[in-house]
Amino acid sequence: MIDDAEAQAQAFISTEQSYLVQTGAVAFEAYSAQSNFTAAPLEVITKCDAQISAAFLAQFADLGNTETGARSVGEIHLSVFRRAAINLCDIVASQINGVDRRGAGTVGRLIRWNFGAVDPSKLPRLTHTGLDTDDLAESVNALPALVTAGLLTPDDELERAIRDRLGAGELPEDAQRSAQERTLQAKGGGGGVAALAEQLIARRRNG
Repeated sequence: MIDDAEAQAQAFISTEQSYLVQTGAVAFEAYSAQSNFTAAPLEVITKCDAQISAAFLAQFADLGNTETGARSVGEIHLSVFRRAAINLCDIVASQINGVDRRGAGTVGRLIRWNFGAVDPSKLPRLTHTGLDTDDLAESVNALPALVTAGLLTPDDELERAIRDRLGAGELPEDAQRSAQERTLQAKGGGGGVAALAEQLIARRRNG
């Protein structure tokens, strides 16, 4: 019975078995502080995620996903973090790039050692990618208000840019519209739709 109980316990812990059967010789009891066997692994995973974020100085990524903090605050921290990372990468690149000089110009120094004197305009450059902010993606929520206020003119180029960010493919030729047509559709309402329909009919007749 003891051997069978030990085998049951091992199967239960490894999730091969979801229940335990007690006998007259063996009884099962929860002696740990955590009686829920499925909660302990989740707590370990959550702790590991927090340690990974802390290792990369990105604790703010957990804001809004846990019981504390707000997602909007996390997004602000993310923006500051990204800009700080870009600034640091720019400093490193500026020190490594360029001609050989005191305390900098590693690229120029290596080129001079291997190939001799080279025109500074032809020196390779160290650059960074993946950290630049996408101004269009960040301002998508404000586009309707800008269009309504007349501060932004909607056109095919703007739609192509947004479709490119969304991965929606190229703008079909028959879907192209003028800025006036887009504005009327954005305003909605019977008058706007009717006026748009009249314009389209007139255009087809004249075309």
